[in-house]
Amino acid sequence: MNSEVEPLDLNDRYGRKPINRTWSRTLIFVTFIALATWLIWSAIFHSNPEIRANLLSFKAVNEKSMGIKFEINRRDGRKPFTCRLTAVDIDKFIVGEIQYRIAPGEKQLIIDTVIPTRAQSVSASVVRCTVSS
Repeated sequence: MNSEVEPLDLNDRYGRKPINRTWSRTLIFVTFIALATWLIWSAIFHSNPEIRANLLSFKAVNEKSMGIKFEINRRDGRKPFTCRLTAVDIDKFIVGEIQYRIAPGEKQLIIDTVIPTRAQSVSASVVRCTVSS
């Protein structure tokens, strides 16, 4: 009897071809470089927005209006911006909202304005500032 047995090769048995290691490593490397480049670009781009708005304070003027004071820092003083300001009641429902237009000019501003409301408000916020056309 023959005691020599050939080793079982599953790749040969099921018709699989060996993996090309060079191709898979190249694909992983290219994917890594693309993702790293995108991550760096997005971090740089989104860390410096065109306009930043910081809420400084708010105070109820009376039952039908809310005073708000906020700071604006913008990259380009030549562009006009519009900021959406809201006032909310005790249940966090919006009871007042205005679109505050900021004309071209200084890059850093402190703005003090009043939001008319339909009911007693307890808080105010700067929701968003966008470039106006």
